[in-house]
Amino acid sequence: MLRGNPLEAAQVLDDVLAVIGDNARIHHQVGVYREQGGDMEGALGSYARASATDPMFTEAWVSRGVLLDTRGEWAAALGCYRSAMLADPQHVATWRNMGNCLAAQHKYDEAASAYDTALGLAVGDQTIAFLRASAHAAKGDLETAHRLMTDALREELGQPVEERVGDAVCRFFVRSEAEAQRRERARALLEALEDGVPQGAHLVTVGAVRHLCDEDPVREGHPHRFLDASTVVGR
Repeated sequence: MLRGNPLEAAQVLDDVLAVIGDNARIHHQVGVYREQGGDMEGALGSYARASATDPMFTEAWVSRGVLLDTRGEWAAALGCYRSAMLADPQHVATWRNMGNCLAAQHKYDEAASAYDTALGLAVGDQTIAFLRASAHAAKGDLETAHRLMTDALREELGQPVEERVGDAVCRFFVRSEAEAQRRERARALLEALEDGVPQGAHLVTVGAVRHLCDEDPVREGHPHRFLDASTVVGR
């Protein structure tokens, strides 16, 4: 990258491509630089050119899928991940990000299945283990979520619990020493929903249930894809 100027670096590589012709890895790197520089449309175009140049270059499909996911274009993102799987069925990031994309659509059973596959390919991965547990927690299966957490995660995060007031639910991870206080705060927040949603939180309806949850850590301004409210109840 040229002195911290990713868009200039992308232009340099574009000039290289003009001389040497199409190269999937270089197209992909141009996409990375354009994404870092905030040119999302340009990044998508470069990722697409990388895939067109070499359909078996998995990283380009995944990078394109992740960017489409952050834009909420989930059908297109899933298409990219399926193409990545054809190129490399054992690519861990493909399965993990497919799970993330499915979770964003509240397809938690399918997301959990994708995480199962990812964890089978990357045994012991703490991030994937947490995502898998979160998918089960999001669909309300808190017992399975707790069982699937590693000892390290239980020590760090505690266990998944929920509070419910009428058709409104708040689910979060909590350690035992803070459980009573967090439950009390969650219930107070749910009972006060008629007065408005707390700042930094979201209220999203899934089926017949309204979920009070945090903001998604990936998609700014959107509800947490796992409907988690650990931050809002922990304030």
